[in-house]
Amino acid sequence: MAVNRSLYKQPIYKTRFPPWQCGQCGQGTLQLAKGSFKSLETSDSKSNHQYDAWEPEWIELRFICFAQCSSDSCREIAAVSGSGAVSHECVWDPQTGIPIDERYEKSYTPDSICPAPMLFVLSNDLPAEVKDELLRAFGLFWNDRGACVNALRSTIEASLDSLRVNKTKRGKGKGKRRRPRLSLDERIGLLPNKYSSTQKPLLAAKWIGNAGTHGRSISQDDVFDALDLVEHSLNILFDGSHQRIQTLARKVTTRRKPVGGSR
Repeated sequence: MAVNRSLYKQPIYKTRFPPWQCGQCGQGTLQLAKGSFKSLETSDSKSNHQYDAWEPEWIELRFICFAQCSSDSCREIAAVSGSGAVSHECVWDPQTGIPIDERYEKSYTPDSICPAPMLFVLSNDLPAEVKDELLRAFGLFWNDRGACVNALRSTIEASLDSLRVNKTKRGKGKGKRRRPRLSLDERIGLLPNKYSSTQKPLLAAKWIGNAGTHGRSISQDDVFDALDLVEHSLNILFDGSHQRIQTLARKVTTRRKPVGGSR
């Protein structure tokens, strides 16, 4: 299942918090903790009020708040901070198309959430080292896109390590480089045939990760693309239910009939 992009693009409001998935239990959603929201205008923003051309849209804010998991069995608290802005909105008459009211609304964008929301559901079958890299990527999503996609690249490497895919190849001749390291591309190409459908998605995610490593501009949708590619691949590599379905499909196709009680 692809990451819900529209959900994770939503801003925070003083009285509303997007239903992002809890980063602790992965089951509940985050809700704004009552009375925890605090917002202040920056000093530079305040100084801009002196200009004749000043408009409310010039306002820059900083905020902090807490969000709590909705699950009664969890109730974890997440600390949230970031920046805010003011936008102008018009209310239009649906019959005449004429503006009948206007208002200014403050919205907020986090640059830190701890623990960070899970951007997609993690399988219980994930190796610990793979899960750790994913959680690191989820945390970086909010403040450093380049580092986030680089962490997703590291997730690929951790996945290959867990599957015991070779890191080196036999070299020629004598010397210290008798077993040169394999590139990530080469290691992905060494995946067993049963995982062949993950090779192109993993390579694509690797290229996005490379761009982040080398300081190229990474958009939010680039990060979502990398997340979708990695999630799809991990479901094939480590989700036990996926493997069971693949095995069942092969059995039925080979027999060309239900397998029944033969399992």
